[in-house]
Amino acid sequence: MRLELGEGSSSITGRGTIELTAQVQGASYEIKLLNVYFVKNFKRNLISIGKIDCAKYHVSIYNNLMKVYKTNSKVCSLYGKLEDGLYRIQGPVKYRQNSNSNLNKSGTRATEPSPTGKPGNYSVSVNMWHQRFGHMYTKGLNYLLNNVNVKGIELHQKVSNAICDNCELSKSTRAGFKSESLLVAMSLAHLKIPGSLAYVHVPKPSRSDKLESRAWKDVMVGYAMGTRGFRIWDPITGDVYESKHVKFDETRLYKDVSGRMWYQTLDTALRQIGFERVYGFNCVYSYSTQAILPVYVDDMVLFAKDATVQRDLIEALGQHFNIVNLGPVTKLLGVEFKRDDKHLLLHQSGFIKKLAEAQDYNLSRAFSFLPRFSQDGASEVLMPINKLFYMFGPFKFEFSRNYMH
Repeated sequence: MRLELGEGSSSITGRGTIELTAQVQGASYEIKLLNVYFVKNFKRNLISIGKIDCAKYHVSIYNNLMKVYKTNSKVCSLYGKLEDGLYRIQGPVKYRQNSNSNLNKSGTRATEPSPTGKPGNYSVSVNMWHQRFGHMYTKGLNYLLNNVNVKGIELHQKVSNAICDNCELSKSTRAGFKSESLLVAMSLAHLKIPGSLAYVHVPKPSRSDKLESRAWKDVMVGYAMGTRGFRIWDPITGDVYESKHVKFDETRLYKDVSGRMWYQTLDTALRQIGFERVYGFNCVYSYSTQAILPVYVDDMVLFAKDATVQRDLIEALGQHFNIVNLGPVTKLLGVEFKRDDKHLLLHQSGFIKKLAEAQDYNLSRAFSFLPRFSQDGASEVLMPINKLFYMFGPFKFEFSRNYMH
């Protein structure tokens, strides 16, 4: 890598951390600058304002003076005056550079290899650059990494393999088994990890249109017995089938992502039926103005405007999931439901009773449990416990009669 100025260009032979010790009004202050380039043929040291800012220092420039402060400090650590368009540091300055400042031929910093052969941020960096360049393929990333005209890509080693959900689902192709010969006996290291995520290719005849996903995300559970392939489990249908057109992501197991996969599957199915997520609530869906569907993990409560809409939506949900209709809701997440032809009553009398029993309170003397209701509202229930904790009795909500099915 070379740095070009008005009088020519010079080679950059190193990059590292520089620790400056400056004298300001008789006191010594240290400033550490990161990723500073070393140019052997430069006669003077140039400090970029950007490097000072990246090192989390505060820079104040006013009236031909530049002052540098440490974070949350009012003491000036570096002081400069404007001369010929540049700010010259005032006072003696000493510097000490980090011993690790070599560059490789491509211009990226050479780092010490980790015990695993990969730096800690390897997968994150690869995924970030892969998405930033529009989900570029691996060969293209390596070309940019080795191109001296492309600066700023801080990948520490050659990209060998990158797993991206969007690419695996939309760009999946048939897999082949290449002939390989080994001089040593195979070990368990050659086996795939059971329970890891598997992207199973969907053949073209099985896809309804060109916009449909080319792969399904399933779970690897074993190896096929009579053919060269893998046994794959579909968490949605519960079926197990065999396929050899599979790509694995052994860094993620099904138990780690099963919850998110379920919510994605549920959201997709509900949107296909016609539900829309209510703004501000991730687990509440509405079906136009006809129905409301709150969801808690795998429990659903359907509030429908009439019996016909309710019956149609239950049938539509049954086509996507194995549902069990438990009838009218009476209790959900500790909240009890009581209704008649005109009103819907939500209360937590059972919860209050359990809480009182746990605290050894006498319900008959501590408070009147489930008092009588007046026509214009609900009564308040209080317990003699900590003043910071309040409990209120049943509240009466007025609902349209049409929603009472």
